[in-house]
Amino acid sequence: MRTLTALLVCCGLAGCAGDRESADVWFTTDGGSLRAVSRDVEPRPALVLRALLAGPTPAERNRGLRTDLPARVELISSSLRAGTVRVELRSDELGRYEPTTLVFALRLSQLVYTLTG
Repeated sequence: MRTLTALLVCCGLAGCAGDRESADVWFTTDGGSLRAVSRDVEPRPALVLRALLAGPTPAERNRGLRTDLPARVELISSSLRAGTVRVELRSDELGRYEPTTLVFALRLSQLVYTLTG
């Protein structure tokens, strides 16, 4: 079981928590770009991460949205303190830490965009 811990500066989420009843979750397209979709969740780290990890809906998949995060990622913990989010994810499928790959960049981008949206 591999664990990934990430610290993300997250001023956007910290500044709007409680102000909205929805949050943007970012998925990838077949062309490798990112697109936001709205989810009816409070903009709190654990809630938006769970929405992201649930993946796109069937209708969104039909529109070409997908996720580059592995299918069985478990959210271990998340915390927001002084504008910084700490996220710990676990999965057998996270693979080696290879920050120069496109897959790694898309996975990280999905997390960062979702948490700072």
